[in-house]
Amino acid sequence: MYKDLKSYQMATIVYDYSVEFCRRHIKNHKIVTQMEGAARDGQENIVEASENKTSEKIKVNLLGASRFSLGELLGDYENFLRQNRLKLWGKNDPEAVEVRKIVYRINRDNREDKDNKDDREDRDNKDDREDKNNKDDRRGSGAGSYSPYPTYYPYKTYLNDPEKAANVAICLIHQAKYLVDQQLRAVEKNYLEHGSYQDKLKDRWKTRELKKREEEDEWLKRYLEKPRDG
Repeated sequence: MYKDLKSYQMATIVYDYSVEFCRRHIKNHKIVTQMEGAARDGQENIVEASENKTSEKIKVNLLGASRFSLGELLGDYENFLRQNRLKLWGKNDPEAVEVRKIVYRINRDNREDKDNKDDREDRDNKDDREDKNNKDDRRGSGAGSYSPYPTYYPYKTYLNDPEKAANVAICLIHQAKYLVDQQLRAVEKNYLEHGSYQDKLKDRWKTRELKKREEEDEWLKRYLEKPRDG
């Protein structure tokens, strides 16, 4: 399921964070539309690429499009900092390092929550005295239910300051792009090893056509260079 993908989760944080960033710090409607659109495309292409009916080749294209959209959004944030004479954090700046650590703490907490939830469910299954409806109520309060907190909640305090807000967005985008790259490499490997016959046939046909055109171009080149009598 796409909601379990780390790339999707990170891209969703980037999208929601960007919407809030624009609401607070961007006044130009055109730029707002551009940034929100790029953030949304970065997320939505991951969703489409995760559908079972999507061919491996199309998945590669969709993930490539997601990465491209995130790259566009990255440029918008860098432009914001430059045009407002604000500092761009370096990769190894303490602030940037601290922001990158946040997602690892989130993942650790999520794993602990999942383990605790599994333990609770195991105890429930063993306890014959528990009413079935109570069990269902408890299970319904898991990760799939609505949360009153935004996805970017751990980064919310950074949004008050425009310089910090833009730099945090840049850190988040780099993390999202890294996860998309990992997913893309896995899909490409799977396509090369297990791609559908039709996709491979199309690629083979394109290769033959390209080779044929190259041979024709080479023949024409030799013909034009051939010395002529008279």
